Amino acid sequence: MHKDFESKLKVSPVANPGMPMPVPMPDLVNALPGMQGMATMMMKSMFKKKNVASIRELLEVARESGVRLTACQMTMDVFGYEAGDFIPGVEFGGAAAFLSHARRAHLTLFI
Repeated sequence: MHKDFESKLKVSPVANPGMPMPVPMPDLVNALPGMQGMATMMMKSMFKKKNVASIRELLEVARESGVRLTACQMTMDVFGYEAGDFIPGVEFGGAAAFLSHARRAHLTLFI
């Protein structure tokens, strides 16, 4: 997970059935410049009002529960990321390393 992941998280309202808008709007309106920022602000506001844990809090709970985070080395190479760009505790490896861990796991999530 990149160090400043919270500032990079955005919500796309375009064709997003998980984010119904309060007033039905066609996807064309949602695609206008600035709508992604507005949708992101709306979601953060709704999460705060409903006392939903932040992504950082959820990440901390997951790590305390033994979840391992593995950054894809090839993606890091393509985008020019360095190990220091990530939060402490992130492991690095390619697809083979992930598949090796996944083979022995009861549950995996590949994003």
